[in-house]
Amino acid sequence: MMTNFKIDLLTQGKKLTKYFYNFLRKAKTSYDFHAGLRKKLRKNEAILVHQMGKVGSSTIVASLEALNLNTPIYHTHTLNPQYIESRLIQLKAEGRKLKTGSHMITSQYLSKVIAKGLNGRSWKVITLVREPIIRNISDYFQNIDNYLPNFIDRYKEGSLKIDEITNNFLENYRHDRPLYWFNQEIKEVFNIDVLSVDFPKQKGYKIFANEHLNLLVIRLEDLNRCYADAFKEFLGIEQFKLTAANVAAGKQYDIAYKEIKDTIELPHWYLEKMYSSQYVRHFYTHEEIENFRLKWSR
Repeated sequence: MMTNFKIDLLTQGKKLTKYFYNFLRKAKTSYDFHAGLRKKLRKNEAILVHQMGKVGSSTIVASLEALNLNTPIYHTHTLNPQYIESRLIQLKAEGRKLKTGSHMITSQYLSKVIAKGLNGRSWKVITLVREPIIRNISDYFQNIDNYLPNFIDRYKEGSLKIDEITNNFLENYRHDRPLYWFNQEIKEVFNIDVLSVDFPKQKGYKIFANEHLNLLVIRLEDLNRCYADAFKEFLGIEQFKLTAANVAAGKQYDIAYKEIKDTIELPHWYLEKMYSSQYVRHFYTHEEIENFRLKWSR
């Protein structure tokens, strides 16, 4: 009896030791990450790749980091404090925890810094835009198991049909994020109203500026054509090269994603909602929008 008691104490002691070790390790990792953010901001200049998800931001970050610039580079999808708060509430309700080093932790930190003002700092902000329906489908597949658990296995065995996936996408995905992103994340955060100034659709990019901030906006559809000119004009970089990152190719859902984006047929009401928006009409020509409509209506 006494032997069993000793063994139980030993087992519990090992569990507690492991628990405190993991706690301290995570605390140190979190501290190191925040310390890294603070250290970066000691410099007066910063490059911020700030755009909605699935619009090529990882490629831009990887390409800039490959240059070994002596300038801190940040990567965020949101800086609006109200959206950050609502997103954190949502994550908590879903029982999901923030990972150290996640975009949301960086967003929390930078949002507080920006709220205090950019006095004394010069920031270069880079934002890409993308046709919203393919962007939404891409983002939906990035998080597919949150919408359709065990998606890959079910799709391979044929128990998931295209109509079921389409209906799930239409009913459960948050489609309007691209449509108000510029007002919420650029106008409200940086006081630059991108949608109030004509965008040169043939050129593919435009640079905006205010006292402490320069903003480069590029259409993803034009990136391969205009990135050299855009980054030379914006950052003075002569030999800028793109380094692909976080693309669907090679991911588990790649085959299903390609098949569905090439066959999915979307209803008229959805196409009307997306393509009559200010966002789409601002960045794309009438001819381009009609081609988008034809594509998704098959």
